[in-house]
Amino acid sequence: MFVYSFKASKKKMRLGILVLIGLIAAILIVVLTGVGGGDAPAQAQETAAQVKVTSNEERVNYLKGFGWEVNPMPVSSADVTIPKTFDAVYEEYNVVQKNQGMDLEAYKGKIAKKYSYTVTNYPNYEGAVQANLLIYDNQVIAGDVSALALDGFMHGLSPQS
Repeated sequence: MFVYSFKASKKKMRLGILVLIGLIAAILIVVLTGVGGGDAPAQAQETAAQVKVTSNEERVNYLKGFGWEVNPMPVSSADVTIPKTFDAVYEEYNVVQKNQGMDLEAYKGKIAKKYSYTVTNYPNYEGAVQANLLIYDNQVIAGDVSALALDGFMHGLSPQS
């Protein structure tokens, strides 16, 4: 058995403890924020968390972040009143939004702007597809990708949703 001893002043001990605390804090920040883990496009596709967009170009780029190529001009834009009380359709739509990090509950009774864009690169589908964004106070509060056919589909902004 070996015994090692060393003598450290109180000043060196405090410095050592501070360095150790700083190292632990840095590790926690990296783990909790995901800094350095994964690439940005993959993270963008996992969640559509609310983002500020102030122009058409920013809305188009927001959709590109999910891998969607769209015609740069919206096919429609309209004011939409989010109902104060959700019916079954809005409840189901809000589930899609919650699954992508958004929630329309806070916007009940508010008037949002809906922008619809033609998606030009939807895989394995020949029909017309649109990407829709709901904007309130220059912030994306909801979005979906949907087929225009009667028997079509609707999902969140991420292709995997």
